[in-house]
Amino acid sequence: MNIRLSNTIFVVTLLFIASGMFTACQEEENELSIDYSEMKKYEVKIRDTYLNQYHKDAIPVYDGVYVFPDETQSKDEVKDAIQDGDNIEIYYEGYLFYEASDGVQLKSKPFDGNFIYTTGENKGAPFQLKIVDLEKNPNVFTGIISGFQIALCHMHVGERAKVVIPSRHGYGMHGAGLIGPFQTLVFFIEVKGKVK
Repeated sequence: MNIRLSNTIFVVTLLFIASGMFTACQEEENELSIDYSEMKKYEVKIRDTYLNQYHKDAIPVYDGVYVFPDETQSKDEVKDAIQDGDNIEIYYEGYLFYEASDGVQLKSKPFDGNFIYTTGENKGAPFQLKIVDLEKNPNVFTGIISGFQIALCHMHVGERAKVVIPSRHGYGMHGAGLIGPFQTLVFFIEVKGKVK
C-alpha cells in the first residue's frame, strides 16, 4: 500500500471517529439540558414548599431574594441601614434544603460559614466585604454571589436575618463544591458593623 493511500485512510478514519464523538457530545448535551430543566423545576418546587411552610405570604426584597429579620432581636440592636459603598463585617452560616417526610428542611450541617447561628458562637474572624447595590449596578462583579449583596442592601448594622437566595443569584446551573446545580441557598447573617 502506498503512503498516499495510507494517509487518506488515516484521515478518513479520524474524521469518522471525530464525527462519532461530535454526535455523542450533542446527544449528551441534549440529555444535560433536559436534566437542567428538571433541576430548575425541582428548585422552584422545593423553595416554594419551604417558603409556604415557614414564611407564608412572604414577598422577596428583589428578584427572588428574601430577607427575614430575626423577630427575637430588640430594636435597640438594629442600627443604620447598609448603603452602597459601605465596608462591613458579617458573620454568616449557609445551608441547603432537603425533602423530609414532614416537608422541606434545612440540612443539619452548614456548607459554609464563620459562626454557629443557633448558639451565636463565632468560628472565626468576621467576613469583610464592600457593599455594591446590584439593583442599581447589576453588571458589577463583586467577587461574591449576587444574592449576598442584594440581601445585605436590605439589612442594617447589628441586624440578624435569615436570607433565602435562588440559584440565579447563587451558584446557578453549575453549582460549586458541595452546592449542586440549581440549589437555593439559605444563609443566617449577622451584620457586625461597618469598617473604615
